[in-house]
Amino acid sequence: MKQLIIGKRLDYAVDNAGSQITTVSQIMDLADGAVAAIDIATGTIITSANMNTLSPKQYEIVAKYGDKIVKSPMIEGKIGDYNSVKYADPQGKEVFVGDDGSTNYGFNFPAAIEEGMDFSLQVILPDRVGHRVPAHETFSVTAGATDTYQTVLTELVNKINANSQYVTVSTVTAGGNITGLKFVANDPKQNFEVAKLTTFEDSDLLEYQSVNGVFTATYTTPAQYTHGANYDEQMIKDEKNLLAEAGYTTRNTAGQNLWSEASRVETGVKYQRLIRSWQNQRDNVPSMKTTYQQEVQVWIPDGCTALTELDAIMSAY
Repeated sequence: MKQLIIGKRLDYAVDNAGSQITTVSQIMDLADGAVAAIDIATGTIITSANMNTLSPKQYEIVAKYGDKIVKSPMIEGKIGDYNSVKYADPQGKEVFVGDDGSTNYGFNFPAAIEEGMDFSLQVILPDRVGHRVPAHETFSVTAGATDTYQTVLTELVNKINANSQYVTVSTVTAGGNITGLKFVANDPKQNFEVAKLTTFEDSDLLEYQSVNGVFTATYTTPAQYTHGANYDEQMIKDEKNLLAEAGYTTRNTAGQNLWSEASRVETGVKYQRLIRSWQNQRDNVPSMKTTYQQEVQVWIPDGCTALTELDAIMSAY
């Protein structure tokens, strides 16, 4: 079972008057989007100042959504794992074909250009194969009788920049000549690959490469591509997935319709995810127990005491 609670950028356990509540009897006074952790044994609001004195064996996290209270499953203090995922900007991928500016690499074209030579490059979207959105774009230029490598490359760059949905190309130059092409994603979250076709087949292709899911600096000039963390689109998608999983959802718990309610993720807000996970056992029959995973995720915007307080509490208990 997974539970998701999304708070707003507010002070911790704050009511509408701006004061901090102290007991479970006051939770209906919480401001919309406010969160708090409650010691189940005493009904006291846990804070970073009193948590070691309380040393809660069991606690729950609550949030106020409109006029409703949403509660997490009971958390066993100091049992299980805790993880915090901070916001990180995505870093758009860069790919060089030919020279990357260090002059160690090149196009490796034949010594002389000939009329009818085809120059083609393909931009591939590996994450979108099978979707209605095109999984690749191919750009080609055929050399004419008076063309040079420089005129062909210039025409190809202009064609890509005028027509590509996904990348922008700039040139690397040396001695006044184009020696390389630099591809950059228009959307920094979009992964892409460049395939070398026809006359480009022997050209050097430089990019960060992923080995077992980890990007390594095989080539050092291109920027390292990273998906980033907790950006808007990712949070909204993960919100729907978490709330829909197995029917145990904060929206269902609050008696609200998952599919008609707007997302609680505020666009443009940088969230931090606080994740507590542990194992429980369920009695199926007297002679058998089933172990299952429990998880609570609390998403809190940066820059508020709700984040610092819950981070301290959930990491310690």
